[in-house]
Amino acid sequence: MLPWEKKTRVLLVDDSADMRGNVRRLLSFTPTIVIVGEAANGEEAVLHCRGLQPDVVLMDLSMPRMDGVQAAQAILKEYPDTCVVIMSAYGEQYNIDRSLAAGAQAFLIKPFSIEVLVETIQRLHRPGS
Repeated sequence: MLPWEKKTRVLLVDDSADMRGNVRRLLSFTPTIVIVGEAANGEEAVLHCRGLQPDVVLMDLSMPRMDGVQAAQAILKEYPDTCVVIMSAYGEQYNIDRSLAAGAQAFLIKPFSIEVLVETIQRLHRPGS
């Protein structure tokens, strides 16, 4: 595979199986992005990052066991080159600020369009770079 054909590897993390399924379906139409794994909470996300080494972690803010902020901190401590995008229906400035302070590079407010999702992922990670 040539460098410019490399796909952006995404780990999808949300405690809602429906949300994971919806995002997976939306991203399946984007040839430069591939979902390499899914997790239902932050603890699973950290474990999956070790094996899957995604380029981008697309992660819900509010999850049981370990929330998105805690998971982002743990992932970025171990894998500082990973891009983390936090998503939440709770778009209050407090949540945005604490997500970005934890190292997330972007915050998406649910519901978001496929265009916004793809643009965010592509802006943060350029395949082959």
